[in-house]
Amino acid sequence: MASFFFSSKKSKHPGELVKQTRDALTAMEKSKGSAKASDKASEQVTQNLAAMKCILLGEPGAEPNAEAASALANEIYAMDLIPLFVQHLSEFEFEAKKDVVAIINCLLRRQVGAKFPTVDYICKNTQVLDDLITGYNSDFFNF
Repeated sequence: MASFFFSSKKSKHPGELVKQTRDALTAMEKSKGSAKASDKASEQVTQNLAAMKCILLGEPGAEPNAEAASALANEIYAMDLIPLFVQHLSEFEFEAKKDVVAIINCLLRRQVGAKFPTVDYICKNTQVLDDLITGYNSDFFNF
C-alpha cells in the first residue's frame, strides 16, 4: 500500500511516519539520561520530519501527492502529533525546527471544503496555544 503514495520503495507510508515520529519523541523523553539513545531518537525525528515536509510540500519542482498529504495530515491529527511538536521544539536540531515550522504552516493553510481542519484541531486542543505562548516567553524557540 505504501507504493500507492510513493514512487520510491524507501519512502514510508504516512501512518508509519507519524507512528515512528511519535515513538521517537517518546523515546527522547525517556532517554534524557542517555545521550546515545536520545541522539538516535532525535535523528529519527529529524529524518521523519524531513519526509513529512516532502509529503506535504512536494519535492522541489514537483507538486505534492494530494492523497498522501491528506493521509499524513489526518494521521498527524489522529496521533496528536501537533502538541508533541510544540512541546519538544526546543530539543530539535535546527533543520528539524525549520521542518516543524513548515509542516505546521502547511497544515494551518490546509483547507478541506470550507473548513480548516488544523484550526479546528487547535480549537479543540487549546493546550497547543498555551504551550506556544509559554515557549515564546521562555526562549523556547531559540533558533
